[in-house]
Amino acid sequence: MNAFTRGRAAALALLTTIAWTPTPAGAGGVGTLTTDYQWNESQAGRPLDLTGYVPTFVDEFDTMSVTGNLGKGPWYAPVHANFGKVKFVAPGTGNDAYSIANGILTLRARKQADGTYTSGMMESIDSLDRGFIQAKGYFEIRARLPVGAGAWPGFWLHSMGGDFDRTITMNEIDVIEWYGADPKGLHQSLHIWPAKYPRPGEPTTHSWTSNYSGRSDAQLGFHTYGVEITDDWVILYYDRKELTRYPALPIFKLPVYMLVSMSLTDTAGAPDVMDFQVDYVRAWMKPPGTPVANLTILANGTFEVGALSYWGINANAISVTDTTPRGSSKVAQVNANGGINQNVTARLQPGVTYKLTGVLKSGSATDPGLFGVDIKVNGVWAALNRVRVTSTDYKPYEITFTVPAGMTEAYVVLKQGIGTSWIRGDDFTLVNQILP
Repeated sequence: MNAFTRGRAAALALLTTIAWTPTPAGAGGVGTLTTDYQWNESQAGRPLDLTGYVPTFVDEFDTMSVTGNLGKGPWYAPVHANFGKVKFVAPGTGNDAYSIANGILTLRARKQADGTYTSGMMESIDSLDRGFIQAKGYFEIRARLPVGAGAWPGFWLHSMGGDFDRTITMNEIDVIEWYGADPKGLHQSLHIWPAKYPRPGEPTTHSWTSNYSGRSDAQLGFHTYGVEITDDWVILYYDRKELTRYPALPIFKLPVYMLVSMSLTDTAGAPDVMDFQVDYVRAWMKPPGTPVANLTILANGTFEVGALSYWGINANAISVTDTTPRGSSKVAQVNANGGINQNVTARLQPGVTYKLTGVLKSGSATDPGLFGVDIKVNGVWAALNRVRVTSTDYKPYEITFTVPAGMTEAYVVLKQGIGTSWIRGDDFTLVNQILP
């Protein structure tokens, strides 16, 4: 089966509403991970129950699905910075860090002539935050762990926000980390990462907790490693049987993307080649309701990168400082007889329904600007999905549309007509909505 993604609402919008919810320790909220909460193994051995869940992401690796950072996906490599004792490289650059044979993806760490190691790492969003994300649900990998001292493979989840909004506190859920020479076996950990510019009342230091679950023979074959995130618990699984669980603090219910990596903790005594073999990566969710899964499409929808970077400027558009919509500082302003646009043709599919959202305001209720998606069908501008922005205070707007057959071009647009007014916008998201 080829890779696919599915989704049903704007999970990115959750980032600005539930990024952090301080709660006293013991009250089910966020505290200091290392002191306020404990891992719970009272239900160890309980079988995974996916009743009511539906698949949202499946990659069986029948074909190569790892692309460069800004490729078509569904996996992007490398995006994350190097860590451990390897340099992560892109696919197709004269290396064997990524390969597929007989439905198995191999991430290979290889010693180079200068004694350093290169390796593979991939994630389900690119550096522009486009790709697969999901809040809550079940995430699973089936893989064979590498043998050898220094091996450090991992399957992990991370919430979004650090690239384009540095005021958002983020989570990290390490579903499986394997330290090749560690007799304690499988390792899981949870992290809370502070924002570079924390909002009032949010954490300013990194907090984490870790757990070992044994299974030192896991490297002898293929096994499944999974995590289920519910309203109450973060539950870790091995071969679809529960290992341990941890309270589902609000920070762990944020939308997350998936990462698969092959690093090294140390090169001393490490083999020249180590392989992390992956049979599949899958995700499920339990509809209806939110949070949900999405394929995010827009680049720089928060306008925090450069002067309207990744947006085409038709005329009379600037990036301005305005902290009213949220804690970040930049918004797009389009003045009279101006506009900006972003080409999203390659990321839309005919017959699929999408939702465009944004927070906008107009300089004049009687001279409103326009926000929407313009679609050209068979060479003719036939589908102009727009709303008139009449509010003079920031207000959320949304447009739901289905891409018609014969689409040849599509652009997200923000426009202001002839006159003296202007329109401002921030927090633009464009996501697919395939599930009913």
